[in-house]
Amino acid sequence: MYARPNIRHRNLWSVQSLSPAEIRDVLDTARRLRLAGQTGQAGAPLRGRNLALLHESPPDAAADGLRSAAMGLGAQVSHLRPADARISPAGADTATLRMLGRLYDAIDCEALPPALVADVARETGVPVFNGLGHVRHPTRVLAELLAMQDHSGKALDHLSVRFVGDPTSPCGEALLRAAAATGIELRVASPRDRW
Repeated sequence: MYARPNIRHRNLWSVQSLSPAEIRDVLDTARRLRLAGQTGQAGAPLRGRNLALLHESPPDAAADGLRSAAMGLGAQVSHLRPADARISPAGADTATLRMLGRLYDAIDCEALPPALVADVARETGVPVFNGLGHVRHPTRVLAELLAMQDHSGKALDHLSVRFVGDPTSPCGEALLRAAAATGIELRVASPRDRW
């Protein structure tokens, strides 16, 4: 059995929702799972867990990657079209959302308005992710932090990183917040109008 990060029942919508200790905990768990997979001892830490992907169109490459990863860890993953579940941009049926909370252990919402995602999170009572598999999701920075740490062999608070790009982008903002939370020395290079 693998120790899971101590973030139970949390909606991981952004890096800033995590404390420095929680960031380290998530990265340590990811590192242990990767090592277990490389040595053939991964098992199925998500066995018995049911995840829902709420997405109106067929899953794209990002959602397919998330689905494959979850299934590789033993989870059952269902693709649900919001319209079929009586969820629309205008609102959602409360009874349906509560039923989804009883059927699924976590829900990932793809391409839904933020207010609707907040309704899903409030009514289901399970962790709700907002486009977690998408390459522009702010928590993608966690994977970047793991890669930086593994490549350098240094603790996060001993890293010096240069970010070249738009610091107001979701990735840029998440990296700024992650650097502040973990002690990374971050230097930003961007066009003057983005300073």
